[in-house]
Amino acid sequence: MQHFLKKCSHGAILLSAIAATYGGAAHAGCTYTVTNSWGAGYTAAIRVTNDTNARVNGWQVNFAYAKNTVTNAWNAQLSGNYTATNLGWNGGLNPGQSAEFGFQAVTNGGAVETPSLSGNLCGAAASSANSVSSRAISSSLAPSSIAASSRISSSINQSSSISSVTPIANNIATLATATTSYVSPWETLAAVNDNSIPANSNDKSKGAYGNWNNPNSIQWVQYEWPQTYSLTQTQIYWFDDNGGVLTPTRAYIEYWTGSNWVSIGDVPLTKNAFNNLPLNSIVTNRLRVSMSNTTQSTGILEWRVAGTPIGQPASSSSSSRSSMASSSSNSSAGNCTGPLAGTRGSNPLLPNIFTADPASFVHNCRFYITAGRDEGTNGFLLRS
Repeated sequence: MQHFLKKCSHGAILLSAIAATYGGAAHAGCTYTVTNSWGAGYTAAIRVTNDTNARVNGWQVNFAYAKNTVTNAWNAQLSGNYTATNLGWNGGLNPGQSAEFGFQAVTNGGAVETPSLSGNLCGAAASSANSVSSRAISSSLAPSSIAASSRISSSINQSSSISSVTPIANNIATLATATTSYVSPWETLAAVNDNSIPANSNDKSKGAYGNWNNPNSIQWVQYEWPQTYSLTQTQIYWFDDNGGVLTPTRAYIEYWTGSNWVSIGDVPLTKNAFNNLPLNSIVTNRLRVSMSNTTQSTGILEWRVAGTPIGQPASSSSSSRSSMASSSSNSSAGNCTGPLAGTRGSNPLLPNIFTADPASFVHNCRFYITAGRDEGTNGFLLRS
């Protein structure tokens, strides 16, 4: 429930461009960043990093404004003017690990302020980001790559990619139908193939796919095209909100041969970047990514695919849960022969189970329907 409230409280906040400057002094692991500004108000984020040599089981950050006022906060408890303390799920930090919280504020007629920070992990030398352009974005590191004895400072212009992997331009994922084992009610599967370029792994401005609350479980997202393609490359930008949805600890790609799924390889697990995997010109019309995190759920901000079509598109149709029946009569693909006059399938096609979100296609004159299986008794439960 706590994670659900966290999601709802900040899901609509636009996390656009971020710039971060990390202090160089020991035990000064707190940074303040203005993430978006619109004149009368703004959003900001404070990142707390444990740069000690021991685990910390709670953190606190103190800051104050001359004129600005905080109106809403997420990922932390905020009191007074102002003291922020961790929530239950983000208080424990091992050496090198970080937690981030954010808030919305109003200027009250003044300028956007960048206050000094203090707290148990914010030494006197802790630095705040100076006034930043909304075109700057953050470059952050996975916790395992942050040395306890050093800090890194980076500011990157949004006009260039935040990663060394150039996003696929001819993205055929936009032509595919996406399905999934599970998507959180407050997030959207449509985000995975909307051709967006995230600013960072917590950029939900274009929506995000997540499968909370399914910790330590394999969840999948699948693309299906109405025709076969020779696929050359795929890229995934992971969703990570520093809370209940984290970058996977394992992820792999499979393709459909017409009779079974075959593994292609593991997807890199870099945060705040497009992760690239060559596909070596495999020929298929279905691609699937499976992912898991040992402690939390997983998610995707963008999944791109490059490839070229082979042959002519197969005809497709769709139907709803209540009317998914009878029409295996599509004969418009190639030289396929239609059903004999008077023949009819059962209605519904699958009388003993509930299905949802069907998609259809023709391959070698055979009509296929794929659908999610709904096992729920009170509401939906789509696990396959």
